[in-house]
Amino acid sequence: MPSPQRERLEKQALRVKERIKRCEAREGKQNKKIDTRRKVLAGAAILAKVERGDWSEEGFRKMMDDFLSRPSERSLFGLPILEETSEQSEESSPENSDNDLIDDLQTNEDHPELSVT
Repeated sequence: MPSPQRERLEKQALRVKERIKRCEAREGKQNKKIDTRRKVLAGAAILAKVERGDWSEEGFRKMMDDFLSRPSERSLFGLPILEETSEQSEESSPENSDNDLIDDLQTNEDHPELSVT
């Protein structure tokens, strides 16, 4: 049988672990808010460049066509719905899409009018 001191310490350790979990959850929520805000601002900046004519509408639509795979997202931009193949599923995973888009924009391969340096 554990000593009273050990029981007290174990209860205290459990309370600390619970507080840590709550803190981690708050931090995760805050990080998600920050990430979402960054994406909204980046999108607003891109849309503003298209509206001002700094970037072509055609180039923007091509970029979005290459990037978006979900029907609900594609419909927001008036893009046709894609028929999904197993290869497209792998290519359009969030990790690949973000990295490929960044690489494309930096290297001017697919979207030279949208180049970011």
